[in-house]
Amino acid sequence: MDTLLLPSLFGEGMPMVVLEALAAGVPVIATRVEGTPEVIRDGIEGLLAQPASAVSLTEKILLLTSDRKSWAEMSRAALKRHRQFFTDQTMAKRVAKVYSSIHNRTER
Repeated sequence: MDTLLLPSLFGEGMPMVVLEALAAGVPVIATRVEGTPEVIRDGIEGLLAQPASAVSLTEKILLLTSDRKSWAEMSRAALKRHRQFFTDQTMAKRVAKVYSSIHNRTER
């Protein structure tokens, strides 16, 4: 069972490795630091552990690797979330929308 483990101590912004894992249908176990909870919903596409806690991280690893059904559900959810929110096209449209809204405000 492939799983991405990202035990960051500090915020990663928008961690590309997490987006790549979602695109591949790989559930993520990561620490709950800035940026990661905006991409991974705890218990849906993966599991979030407390930063700097080996105990929390170990619990999440054991939880996911001991339950094939949950792993498969998270794998499907990861693919779905990537397709809905994080494809190149979707992200480009969202960025263009932000720029357009800023441009429209400055023209007033």
